[in-house]
Amino acid sequence: MGLLKITHWLSQAFMSNKEKELDTLKEQADKLLTVEEACQLLRISRPTFDRMRNRQQIAVIKIGRKVRIKSDELRRVIESGTQ
Repeated sequence: MGLLKITHWLSQAFMSNKEKELDTLKEQADKLLTVEEACQLLRISRPTFDRMRNRQQIAVIKIGRKVRIKSDELRRVIESGTQ
């Protein structure tokens, strides 16, 4: 294993959960996520997500009957600590 791979592995191993979530969202920039995916990334339940949506703490996009969330919106929620 090269030095670069070891360095990358160590940085990933010691990165906080919040940083890991933000990195995942950066990799998925401009991606539309399902409510279930958003809940998993935010580590919240569906009822909590629905409360946040009703309080306009998280913006959603409706496509027909489907609800989607931009990954950038999740990044904003994580960075602001709104939950």
